[in-house]
Amino acid sequence: MHHHLESARISPTAHYTGHVWYRNGLSSPALKTRRGAAMFHVLEPFLRVGSVVTGGLTLEGALLLRHRLIDETLDRLIRRGDVRQVVEIAGGLSARGVRVAERYRSEGLTYVEGDLPDMAAQKRAVLASASLLEPNHHIVAMDALADTGELSLGAATRGVVDEAKGTAVITEGLLPYFDRATVEGIWRRLAQFLRRFPRGAYISDLNLRMAADTLGAVKMFRHLLSWYTGGAVHWHFADEPSAVASLRSQGFGSVSVHAPSYPPPTARVAARISQWVWPHPVPDGLVRVLEAIAGDDRA
Repeated sequence: MHHHLESARISPTAHYTGHVWYRNGLSSPALKTRRGAAMFHVLEPFLRVGSVVTGGLTLEGALLLRHRLIDETLDRLIRRGDVRQVVEIAGGLSARGVRVAERYRSEGLTYVEGDLPDMAAQKRAVLASASLLEPNHHIVAMDALADTGELSLGAATRGVVDEAKGTAVITEGLLPYFDRATVEGIWRRLAQFLRRFPRGAYISDLNLRMAADTLGAVKMFRHLLSWYTGGAVHWHFADEPSAVASLRSQGFGSVSVHAPSYPPPTARVAARISQWVWPHPVPDGLVRVLEAIAGDDRA
């Protein structure tokens, strides 16, 4: 049933995070893979050892906090009436598009997922065969690094999005694969695209070096992921102000950085133990989500 999604062209992290979403009730069996389950069970013992310095916050817990915080940010914009279209870039095996398209179908919301051609074709076929592709949910071929051509953001969404409607663009887990110059190029293209709409918002996870360089679990995952993918994993900004300044320099106006308002239950229970094992405060900044509004208004 899942043979379409076992392709080697799907990134290892897409398999891994897809399994995390599935095992925590945020996805469908149609989007789980054998490779994702295998990766999770191989890496989990190592990551749990490293989590002792994060108050019990495992990589899985951090991914869930990030995913849900992005969901909460998007839901707030939709409920407020600012957003009636969503474009998610490189969503991989996430089921956010399935969930949001179904939840807001009666309100006329359009959800567009853009991914590299092979991934987009596989995901579209799997969701369609599982009757999970709503009429307002579109999956298109797109390359986040393309300035022009049929895979560029503007061309890939032409005829699918309405320039009269407020629009949000989401990236989750995408940016660490690229160096800072490439990330800023992505942000510049997104700001230009979002300025076409009456309201344009960008939502993304934000990885800060002040957390990555200090937390054992994060450093361990970073090295394991770099080894597994054969490439570097980048952490672009030392702190929130430097990330905000970069976004604004690429054409965004107001920028907010959100933190989870609650720790996961495992972190609350393990915090007392970790204070004895590792009596140092857990650095802030492990899970952050940014919300940037396109435009030249710097207020």
